[in-house]
Parts: sequence; structure tokens; C-alpha cells
Amino acid sequence: MTLFELEHSLPNGFHDAHIHNFSIDYVKREATITLDVLVGVPEGKTEFERAAYRKCLLKLSGLEYFVIDPPDSSYQYAKPGTLWIDAGPLGSAELTSKIKLPSLQSKNAFAYLFFVQDWNSSFYIAATDSSLEWLSEPFMPND
Repeated sequence: MTLFELEHSLPNGFHDAHIHNFSIDYVKREATITLDVLVGVPEGKTEFERAAYRKCLLKLSGLEYFVIDPPDSSYQYAKPGTLWIDAGPLGSAELTSKIKLPSLQSKNAFAYLFFVQDWNSSFYIAATDSSLEWLSEPFMPND
């Protein structure tokens, strides 16, 4: 499954998601990202139904690249906590990176951009497959 397909299976895609951590295994060509995704829907009757999150593990295989732009120095990028993100297919996003990303090697590969609001910069992933594993039931975030 591509990240585009996976994103469209979620009520809000990766909009307003929060990353806890990520791990890259270059030998296996895999990456994992632990994040909280917004599963609430605007038409929900209760605040919980509108604003609930759910923790999950995003798994990427056939990893071609995982490129991280440096944070904007005018932001508080060193502040501890989750990273607030939005994401989308790389082809539909305006590329602001000064880094020239490589061409995709596999005909099945997809490229995705994750914009980190807390850094005012992005990271980029290319892989051939993705999956999602739920790690919790829906919950209200602690703001």
C-alpha cells in the first residue's frame, strides 16, 4: 500500500498528526514512525468524537531515502515534545528543500513530504510499501 492510499484510509490523513519518534534500518531498508493521528471527525456530536487521537506505528519498507531538512533557526526546534506535522505526496507539494532529492529507483516507489510545523521544515521519504498498526484506543490529547 502506498502512503497516499494509507493516508486516505484515515479520517484526517496525517493532518495535525504528532510524531513521537522514528527509526531507520538501512540494512533491511525499513523505517518506522510512531505517531498520534487525529481520528476525530468535524461532524462528531461530542468533543471526543471531534478531537480524538490514536497512537499508531507507521511502517515503511523498500526504503529508498529518508531525508531530513534542518530546522528553521528562528523556531524553537530544540524544545522537547512530539513533532506536529502535516504530510502529502511529494509530487503535489511545493519543494522548499535546498537538497536535490534523488529520482525514485523502483517503479513501485512513492515519495512523501512531512512538514514539521515545529521546525518550519520538512523531511522526505521514498519507499515501496507502507502499513499502519494501531497501538492504542482513541484518546483526548493532553494540551
